[in-house]
Amino acid sequence: MEKVLETLKSLYKGQDVVKRHLIYSLLFILPAIAGSFKSYIDKDMPTTLKMVLLIGALIFFVLSIIPWFTIYGITIKFINNRYYGVKENIPEVNKESLVLGIKAFPLVLVWCIYSIILFLTLVAIAAIPSVIIGIKILWLGILLRVLLITALIIAMILFTPFFSFIIIEYAKDFKYLTRLFNPLTLIEYIKKSFKPSIIVALKYMLAGIIAAFGTGFVYIIFVLLLILIMAVITVVSPENAKIEYQPLAVTSFVVLMTICGVIESYISSIVGLGYTADLIEVYKENIEEKE
Repeated sequence: MEKVLETLKSLYKGQDVVKRHLIYSLLFILPAIAGSFKSYIDKDMPTTLKMVLLIGALIFFVLSIIPWFTIYGITIKFINNRYYGVKENIPEVNKESLVLGIKAFPLVLVWCIYSIILFLTLVAIAAIPSVIIGIKILWLGILLRVLLITALIIAMILFTPFFSFIIIEYAKDFKYLTRLFNPLTLIEYIKKSFKPSIIVALKYMLAGIIAAFGTGFVYIIFVLLLILIMAVITVVSPENAKIEYQPLAVTSFVVLMTICGVIESYISSIVGLGYTADLIEVYKENIEEKE
């Protein structure tokens, strides 16, 4: 894990590091607001409030398109920088980041479709024995389903480095090659770099779990703060009033959950950049040199 820590520390070295990370974290605000609006909606909510939240979620979701393209463009630029020897900091948030994100979108979209097809195929194959057993022995079928789903999730996580190599190969010179859209290219990556890629994936899986505990602690603090706010609203509100639908309660939830969402997204993204940085070394040592 020492290598993981060194890589993550390198993201906080260099010129204007505080400014770059602060601006980068702000890119997650609009998606976090959209998620907060959506998560507050429930079926028993007054129709007017539900419509306001739905419209708000939709508006912020649409507005989030530009930040998401920019975030992905920063990842593309980050890969390019690391590939050519820039070992510190993250790229600046600028117009180039947005352009790079938009240009890479077709490749990302194609591989998202491939990933979904692969996942659904694995689920279908894995579900056959559990369904057959489940018909005869219910509890055994349920247990087998849980185990198979867990195994599938782990398998998909372990597949991530090989999907990442597609983006790394594109980002090193920003050129679209036919092989980058060929699903068989994934097999080539697996054959050349299976062991070192899996080792990196397992290390960052652990780093992701540790980061999740950290963000979970933040959530607990904000949930307690929300409970305190709701308690105050309850005291000052008329008896039998539905405090959870009052403007102050809704606003408090959206603000607090937005902050939590930004923190969670930022930390996850930083871990992802560290993961990508170490995969670039694997790519250069095991794939590129053998091509």
